[in-house]
Amino acid sequence: SNSLDYPLFFSELLTILPGKQIAPGRYVADLIGASLEGGLTPGLFGGLYLDLGLLSVLGGFVFIWLIKRTVKLAWYSDMWKIIMSITITQFFHLFHRGFMKWEYIMAYCVLIVYFLLIKKEKETIL
Repeated sequence: SNSLDYPLFFSELLTILPGKQIAPGRYVADLIGASLEGGLTPGLFGGLYLDLGLLSVLGGFVFIWLIKRTVKLAWYSDMWKIIMSITITQFFHLFHRGFMKWEYIMAYCVLIVYFLLIKKEKETIL
């Protein structure tokens, strides 16, 4: 368990707020006593373990279930094929990094805007 007031897994999302928030990679480096200035990436299970302990295994199952669900939906829809490719790509990055970033959320926001624009374009053509 970490000594922050919020889960370390989501702490990267807070670094854009005013004031000083420690980046999660830097927190991990300080936690283990690294002597260099950079941060460390513990990987997905390491990042979840810092907040959840052994329950981090369940977090892994949640991500696997989400990927499995998008793959299943992709069989029936071109839109879900795009979502599946973004989901798998983001998962590989998150699996390596270990902390949630705005990039992962914004990728889906961009897709939603694209899908809305495509839908509007199709409606004006018909």
